[in-house]
Formats: sequence, structure tokens, C-alpha cells
Amino acid sequence: MNDPMLVEPERLTPPALRLSRLNPGLCAICAVAFMSTSTGAWAQSAMVSSEFSVQRFDPAPGPRNFFVTRTARSDGQKTWSAGLVLDYASRPFTIQTCNVQQSCSDPNSYTDLRIVESMVTGHLMGSFTPVPQLQLGLSIPVAYMSGQGLDRSTFSNVPGGTKAFALSDPMLEGKYRFLGRVDSPLAAAIGAFVTAPTGSAMAKDKYLGDRSVTAGLRGIADMQLRAFSLAGNVIGVLREPGVVGDAKVGSELRGSLAAGYQVSPIFKVVLETFGNSRLQFKDNGTSALEGLFGAQVTPMGMPVMFTGGVGTGLIRGIGAPNFRGFLGAVFVNENRDRDGDGISDEKDQCPTAAEDFDGFEDSDGCPDLDNDGDGIPDVNDKCPNVA
Repeated sequence: MNDPMLVEPERLTPPALRLSRLNPGLCAICAVAFMSTSTGAWAQSAMVSSEFSVQRFDPAPGPRNFFVTRTARSDGQKTWSAGLVLDYASRPFTIQTCNVQQSCSDPNSYTDLRIVESMVTGHLMGSFTPVPQLQLGLSIPVAYMSGQGLDRSTFSNVPGGTKAFALSDPMLEGKYRFLGRVDSPLAAAIGAFVTAPTGSAMAKDKYLGDRSVTAGLRGIADMQLRAFSLAGNVIGVLREPGVVGDAKVGSELRGSLAAGYQVSPIFKVVLETFGNSRLQFKDNGTSALEGLFGAQVTPMGMPVMFTGGVGTGLIRGIGAPNFRGFLGAVFVNENRDRDGDGISDEKDQCPTAAEDFDGFEDSDGCPDLDNDGDGIPDVNDKCPNVA
């Protein structure tokens, strides 16, 4: 008797692949076909191998970064930070399958298999800066997922769906600035990172982590021009290959680009993109691009930065969701002096305007342009302390 869930090998060739209907006009995640055949058992075993993480959102630990894009602006002596970022992703991992009762050339024969339909992750983060040029960072993601799942024996959904909660893959990273200073117009750094495969170990076949250790190198460049800032990262990653259908996930090239505008001393808007590719140029989900828009808020006199925003997959590869929302806060323990007047921001009543040190109330950190308040600026007042 023929088994209707077996895979026909001929349907695994590129001509059988389809663009995802989840986001018309963008790249597909993956498409595979099912039909009755006695030779399909061998093909099925090749359809799914190993496991990989579908989490692509990687918040940057430490101050003076964008959402996921790192900058070269580390600063301080033995300073540290600690924070939490919560993110929600809708449908980060969906494939399309062909109904065996219909022709796979029929557009209506394809249905969505939402392997991971929703994912909520809490990213616990910390950083330590022993010297201004060097920063170490640690990220510990704790994730919950739900979806239809993937039954490897039948390459179909898990009956009743699936849910999981696990410690996803922790990441230890470091970056070293070799060009520029924290306040230079241009700066550059090099970084490295390594992850531990805890997600797969705690929640097998839930796609919350890679099956093995991953490692990578990161190039960082950024510029600061008054209220405008721009940064880019280029990342090479070594990871164990994983296969679902025609999509093979493994070692890849990643990148990100972010731009920010400081609307006010406490409010910064950010536009950011990040993505990955194995440089195969196939519509099979191995390339993805996501866009983010949000803000960073640092209240006056508070050593805390709040961040939040939304995003969506621009190229719908594996891990790029229909929708993403995130919100977080980072506590920064460092002696900041944004206006460079020698008075720390914690004690400076005007942290973005330098003290003029003219002998009149010089300890408050605010410039006194008219000491005697007579309406004549001190630079033109022959008696600046007498009205």
C-alpha cells in the first residue's frame, strides 16, 4: 500500500520550489512536495538533517550600540552594564508543502507548514569594559516557542502542535577598537564570538538552538557626525550544517547596517537592517533580510537606556518573521561626561552643554552666559558679575 506522506525525489529539484505566499514578492523560505511512492523513504531521511536556531535577532550588549549592530564606541575603565531585551517574532520559520492529491504545478496545491509560528525570547545581557578600547559581552537568551512543529519521520506537522521553553544558545563576545576614540568622527573595531549549544540540548527539534558550538569574527566600522550616526558590521560565522527540504543552513556571511539621528539629548531614532546569506543565490530560505525601526531613550540623570521598536522580514528567509516587536532596558555603570567639561553626567545639571568655568557657579556643569542676569552677554559685559 502506498504511503501518501512519502517524498518524491524528483520534486526536490529547484524547478519544484515556489516563492512563499506569506509575503508576496519576497524570497521564499522553502517548498517541498509529497506524493505516493515506494521509493520515498530514502529521500525523506535526506530531507531533514541536524537542527539549527531560527533566532536571528541578536541584541548588542553594552552602551552606545544600535539594536543589533555593534559600534566601536566602547569607553571607561572597569565599567559594566546589565540589561534585558524582550522580543516577539511571528512566523519566523514557515515552509510550503504540496498536497499529494493535486498536481504540484497547481498554485492552489501548496499549503503552509508553520514549524515555528511564534517565538518569545528574553535576552539577558551584560558587558564589561576593562579599558576604553576593549569590551567583553555576554548574552543569555531564554526562549519560548509554539507552532505546528516538524515530524522528521513524515515531514509533516506534529499532531496537536508543539511548544517548548529552553535556555537558547548563550553567546560570549568581545570587541577591540583599533581606530579612533570614543568621540572620533570615524572609528573601527574587530570582534569575535562563540556560542554554546544549549537550546538544542534542552528542546530537541524545536529550532531554538544550533546542535554544535558556533563561532565567528566581526568587523565593525562607524561614524558620528553631530546628531547623525551610522554603523555597519560584517560577520563570518562557522556553524554545523542543517537541512530542511532544499534549504541548507550552515556557515554563512552576516551583515548589518544602522543609522541613527539624535532628535534631542535623550531621544534617538534608529533605522536598521540585518541579514545573512550562504551566497548560493537560491530562493530556498538560506538568505534573509530583516528591517527594524525604533528608538533609544536615555532620561536625563539616569544611568539607564530604554529601547524599543518593530520589524519585519524584507527577504523572507529562515528566521525572518512576518512581524517582530522588541522592548528593553540597559543599566550602564560608567562615569560618563558627554559634554567633556570634566564634570560627570551624574553631577552635571547640563550634561550636554559644557561649563564655561568663568568663576561663577562653575560646579553645576552649566554654562553661565549672563552671570548677572542683566540681559547683556558676559562676552560684551564689562562687569559680568554686577547688573
